Amino acid sequence: MAGRRGGSVSSAEASLLAAGTGGVEELCEHLADDTVAWALLRWEVGSGTFVRSKLVAIHFNGEEVPAVRRGRLNARSGEVLAMLGEAHATLEVKRKEDLHLDFMCERLMKVLTADVMEKSMSAEALRKDYEALIAERKLRKATSQKSVGPRTAKENQKQISVDRALAAVGDATGPYNWVLLEPEKFELHNAGYGGLLEMKVWLAEDLVLFGVIRFTFGRETASSVEGMTASPKVVKRGKWNAKQQQADAQVRAICSITFRREAHSLDDLDLADLISELWRLAVVDGAITDAGKSQISVEEYMASLALEQQKQLEAELEEFGSDSASRMCTDLHTCVDSVREAGGEMNWVLLGMQKREAPAQDLSVARN
Repeated sequence: MAGRRGGSVSSAEASLLAAGTGGVEELCEHLADDTVAWALLRWEVGSGTFVRSKLVAIHFNGEEVPAVRRGRLNARSGEVLAMLGEAHATLEVKRKEDLHLDFMCERLMKVLTADVMEKSMSAEALRKDYEALIAERKLRKATSQKSVGPRTAKENQKQISVDRALAAVGDATGPYNWVLLEPEKFELHNAGYGGLLEMKVWLAEDLVLFGVIRFTFGRETASSVEGMTASPKVVKRGKWNAKQQQADAQVRAICSITFRREAHSLDDLDLADLISELWRLAVVDGAITDAGKSQISVEEYMASLALEQQKQLEAELEEFGSDSASRMCTDLHTCVDSVREAGGEMNWVLLGMQKREAPAQDLSVARN
C-alpha cells in the first residue's frame, strides 16, 4: 500500500509567498485565479506631514480553484488573517483582474479618507494620491540601494552625443529630461533626469548655456521649454548670445519646443512660473481638453518626475547587475511587521497555504 506524498489542506501551513514595495499593482503580479491567498496591504493617503497609513486585508478567493479545495482553504481564512493582524478594512476578491486601483479606491473611500485633512476626496484624487506616494517610496528605496553613482551624464562619465541627448529629451519616455549645451561648439555640458531643480545645479552665472527641458504631466503628455542662462563678461556674452539662433535650430531639429525662456539668474527659472506659462499656452492653443488642464500643475509635474526617476534608477540597477531592486525579506513575521509599520520598507505581503510533506512509508515486507 503506497503512502501519501503530501499532506492535506487541513495540515498545510501558512507561509510567505511574496512581499514588495510596489503597492497593489505589484501585488497583483503574484496572484492567479486558480489559487487562494491572503494579503496585507498598507495604503497611504495624504501628503507631507499629513500622510496616513491604512491597512487593508485582502482575501483572494480564486474562482478557478476546485470547489472542495476552496472550501477547505476558506475554512482556515480566520487563522491566516489573524497572522496578518487587525486591519482597517477587509476585502474579498475572486478574480485577479478585479483587484485594480479604481476598485480599491471605490471600496475604501470612507475608510481611507476618514482622518485626512480634506473634507472630501474623489476616488480619482485618491488614486492619484496613492500612485504618487508609491512612486515616491519606490524611488526612495531605489535611491538608497543603488550603487551605480550619480544620475547625470557627466557624473556617471557617460559619453553620449549631443544628438542622442536631445533625442532622449524629445522622447516622452527618454532617459534624460534635460540637456545643457556649451555655447562654442554646442558640445554637451551635461544631461540628467532629475528635472528642473537638478538642471539648475549645473547652471552658473559666469556662463552662457543653451538648454532644453522636458516637462511631463500625467505620464502621458510631454512639453518642452528651451532655456538659456547668461551673465559672464560682456564681450564673451555677446559672442555666445549671437549663436542663439544656431542653437535654436540644432535643438528644434530634434526636439519639439513649446516656448523659449531667457534667464539671467536662477530666479528666472522658477518652476511654478514655467508651468503656469505652459498652462497658458496650452489653453490659448487649444492643445488640451478641459479635463487635461488640471494635469498641468506643479504637483502633477513632481509626481510624473518621480515616476521618470524611478524608471531610470531601476534601469541603471539592471544595467549594473544589481539585484537590490528586487530583494525582499524572506521571513514571514518580518515582512508582516514591515507592512504594518508606517513608512516600512514593504507595503504588501502575500500568504498562502503550503502542504506539509508527509514522510514516505516503508513498503518493505518482512520475511519470516
